[in-house]
This record gives sequence, C-alpha cells and structure tokens, in this order.
Amino acid sequence: MRVEGKLQWVHSVSTELDTHYHVDPKRGRLGMEKTGLLESFRGTLMHDCWSAYFSWEKCQHALCNAHLLRELQFFEKKNQSWALKMAAFLKSTHRDPGNRCIEEWLWQYELILLLRFLTNPSVPFTNNRAEQDNRMIKVRQKTSGTFSSIHGARMFCRIRSFISCARKRQRSVFQSLRNAFLQSPDFCSNGT
Repeated sequence: MRVEGKLQWVHSVSTELDTHYHVDPKRGRLGMEKTGLLESFRGTLMHDCWSAYFSWEKCQHALCNAHLLRELQFFEKKNQSWALKMAAFLKSTHRDPGNRCIEEWLWQYELILLLRFLTNPSVPFTNNRAEQDNRMIKVRQKTSGTFSSIHGARMFCRIRSFISCARKRQRSVFQSLRNAFLQSPDFCSNGT
C-alpha cells in the first residue's frame, strides 16, 4: 500500500479465528519480525514458498497448494509432462485424501514437495485464508489510494485485524467495536 507517497508492505498472519495486519517499509524478514508473532511460533506456517518465510526455523512449513498448482501451469505450458502429472496428483489428494492410505500417497509422491496437509489434518490445502484476509487491504488501496501517514496506515491495520477476528468468531462487528471502545472487549482479553 502507499503511505505518505511511498510503497509500504502489509504483512498478515491468519488463523481460523484470528487475523493480524502489520504495515512496514520492509518486505522480507525484517518487516515480518516487527509483527512480533512469528518468533515464538511453533506450529505449521502455510505460505507460498517465498524464501523469507523459510528463515523461521522453529516452526514447520507447508506450501500452499493453490500456489503450487499455478506454478505447475507454467511448466505445463513449457511441455513438461511431469508438471501435468504432479498437478493431477495434487488435485486427486485434495478431492479425496482419505481414499488411500498415507503410505500410498507418499509412495506416489516420492517426496517431491512438502505436502504437510496429508499428514496433519489441521493444515489446510491452501493459504486462501490469508489471501482472503488480504483482499480488504487491496480494496482499500483501490478505492482510497494512499495513506497520508504511517500512523493512519497502522491504525487501519489494527482496526481491520480486530474486525476480521470478530467476523471469524461470528461476533457482531458493531457490538464488538462498541464493547472495545467501552474497554470491555468481546474477545482477546482472556484468550478467546
């Protein structure tokens, strides 16, 4: 997004119930570190295989299969027959992962990619959750263009984080904001 006429990066971290946005002039690890969330993260980090994500070594990594399928399309256009087979394999595992035992899938796959979702059902097939969470940031950018200050951009990210969390928890956004202003938030205070 543009802030004070300069390009800034919006970093997002998402779960099924929570969203956190952070705006920073840095795109890579330096910008991600400032979110303050990944240093202590020990779960599975689902991402699009950008090299900066792999610098977080204390967590497990899973690659977004939607991104992998798009990459495979590039290789299919270059007449790489393996890419077509790999895309078919990924789609079949997503459609019916329980159809075969893990050993069968892994035998077919032969350790070509990180398919964490096959062995850990809590890991989603894609990082669409993060992509969807970022959609509102892009809408804001298209309609309003730029932020006049970094403070305004940070406040926007903070408010969007709160609204996203309220929606994911199926809470009334209006009521949740009202309660937060009354210093009696619906969530976040006791970890729920």
